[in-house]
Amino acid sequence: MSVMKYCAEASISSQNGTTSFAKNYSMKDRKQVVEEENVAEAETRKKMKQIERQLRCLTFRNPGPLVADFNPETRLQTKRARRTKLRQLVFEKKADGQRKYDQAGKLLLCGTDLCDCLNANCSGCFYPCPKCSSWKCGPKCRCNRKWIYEQIETEGSDAVQMFPNFDSNGICSDLNDFIQ
Repeated sequence: MSVMKYCAEASISSQNGTTSFAKNYSMKDRKQVVEEENVAEAETRKKMKQIERQLRCLTFRNPGPLVADFNPETRLQTKRARRTKLRQLVFEKKADGQRKYDQAGKLLLCGTDLCDCLNANCSGCFYPCPKCSSWKCGPKCRCNRKWIYEQIETEGSDAVQMFPNFDSNGICSDLNDFIQ
């Protein structure tokens, strides 16, 4: 609009006879006005972009079911499980020489699932293990355990249950090799 105003002034001044001065004056003013308008428009565009960006940041973004079902305990459990697996992978070679039981609680020597009462035919005579839920774990879980019971002595009687030497079907021929 302001450009039209200067054009009108230039045409009026040309009718009066001072055309050359008016044309030069109006061209400079037009350029200056156009530049000022461009600067003003650029500033308003910049402010509008900032406002739009701020409004986008203020809008609610639904995170979905992940936050609704969030349970910090399960997160800690998975973190512990990952840490345990990583620790086992890192120290696996060291631990294999010392461990007597595998991850499932079976003897590494023969692969037998022997109860801690040392009875080969026992199907489990202890309370379920809090770690692995096995009925064959005694007071300590058998999974990755580094020691075994060599014998069990029953108090009040002379009964002694020794670690069994399994014969031809299975397995575990000599306990002495296994203990060392």
